[in-house]
Amino acid sequence: MDPNNFDKSDQFQVAIEDVLNEKYCDKVLPNVGLCITVYDVLEIGAPYIYPGDGGVHCEVVFRVVVFKPMIDEVICGKLIRADKEKGLILSLGFFEQVVIPPHLLQANSGLYVY
Repeated sequence: MDPNNFDKSDQFQVAIEDVLNEKYCDKVLPNVGLCITVYDVLEIGAPYIYPGDGGVHCEVVFRVVVFKPMIDEVICGKLIRADKEKGLILSLGFFEQVVIPPHLLQANSGLYVY
């Protein structure tokens, strides 16, 4: 953690939450899903400052809000674009890049891409 982050807040935990949100928010983690936001910080380890490094390092246990739909789950979205090679591109409102490839569309679904 950069020492400049302590200027944002008087609390160490709030500064850590800011750094975690910056690192994980709006990123897709493999086998986890799309990280929306940090829910809470459960545990903060002892802070360390390594020689030659002005940053503070500590182990943190935290929970995040994750979007990971289940297989065969029905989700309502808005069609942004239909592409013959890419398939359907949908918007869920909070996430704009949902892609359904053509090989996963149902046969005879009535979708014709010109």
